[in-house]
Amino acid sequence: MTHYSPIRPPLAGARMPLRFDDGRFHRWRLEQRIILDRTAEAMVCALRFTPPEADLPQWKAGAMAEITYLSPPARGRSRERSCQGKGKWAGDLVPITLPIAGGIVVAPHVAAALLPSGFAWRAPPRPTIRLPIASIATDGALDLILVHRPAQQSPAVATVMRHLLGSGDADLRIADTATPRTTDPALTIACDIDGLATLRAILRDRAVRGLPTPAIATTVDPVLLDRALGEDLPPRRVARIRTTDAQAACVDIAHHLAARIDDGTPVLIAGAAAGLITPVESLLRARFGDTAFDAMLAGGLWRRYPAEGQAVAG
Repeated sequence: MTHYSPIRPPLAGARMPLRFDDGRFHRWRLEQRIILDRTAEAMVCALRFTPPEADLPQWKAGAMAEITYLSPPARGRSRERSCQGKGKWAGDLVPITLPIAGGIVVAPHVAAALLPSGFAWRAPPRPTIRLPIASIATDGALDLILVHRPAQQSPAVATVMRHLLGSGDADLRIADTATPRTTDPALTIACDIDGLATLRAILRDRAVRGLPTPAIATTVDPVLLDRALGEDLPPRRVARIRTTDAQAACVDIAHHLAARIDDGTPVLIAGAAAGLITPVESLLRARFGDTAFDAMLAGGLWRRYPAEGQAVAG
């Protein structure tokens, strides 16, 4: 494992992108894992995955990846594991409760043998989270910037993140979510640590399109910002909000963005909904008024993009 290294863009391949539109999860192979930062409260890692096929699915800058529970590679062993007690099975085997009196719990292959043909039964859903993609499709790989906070995250989020950090594969799919418009000639982006992936993807996309580098306002530590963005970090275009107080940081961000809005520059804010987006929006609503702010939302002058890892229905 390489520690504290900047992310390097992958070499773009000559293959044409292919869209995965079957809605299923596909297993992607982990190619690179880099620790960008580690504190007592959180660990920030950059992960790079290669696609399961010769072709790569398409996605837009700002797209999300849905990642489900990742079990360790079988390493040549049978996928059928032994019982670990209390009716729980290891690996990919999820216990099934038979629809009979008493609710007997058995392994899936036993349930398949006992249940009538065509009987509809379903295993309990695996935990699934949604994370912003930090690369663009033409990079030839799918990058994630993982912010792991075990003490603050829900069990579902923490479970999937632990498996992402400790295994070599990821069961994921490109989420069919609306992405923010990022191709305006002038654009200002505000982000916190949870918005780093979205910021990096937008910077790479605009560079490929030959668009001007956007102005950036961020609360991210300068060293971590350099490691996460690497050569994608634009020089002299970053306003770093230097404060350790979260409330004061939101006030400074809101003040900076209000000036850009007054100039008519579209603003995109990416990061934690509760920690950044909601507080900043509240301050801007107080500054401009609800009617004017709602008009900014409707007209695309203000674009929000909650980017924190979140659990979704399995």
